[in-house]
Amino acid sequence: VDEAITRWRAEGGMGRVWIGVESLYSMDGDRAPMESLVALADRHEAFLVVDEAHATGVWGPDGRGLAAAFEGRDNIIALHTCGKALGASGALVAGPRTLCDYLVNRCRPLIY
Repeated sequence: VDEAITRWRAEGGMGRVWIGVESLYSMDGDRAPMESLVALADRHEAFLVVDEAHATGVWGPDGRGLAAAFEGRDNIIALHTCGKALGASGALVAGPRTLCDYLVNRCRPLIY
């Protein structure tokens, strides 16, 4: 992935890179290498978007998912679905305050 981002930038790629992963892959139970992914995002000033659908309620501190260890960082966004381990409908996004404020104020479908 390092090489792909570096090549994209060298070819004139602009803007902020978004790296999307699942924290826990349901078919085999493989965990994403979170520390390596956070370091990758840091090196490239990228956002790391972590889908916690299979880890919410099961893994991480108090069942908060595998990205919870990196809570409070300005480049980590965690998506939690509530329908699996939590037994409720809906979902939630945890991330930097600026991004969350933007979603609340500009993305009405997210709220409704």
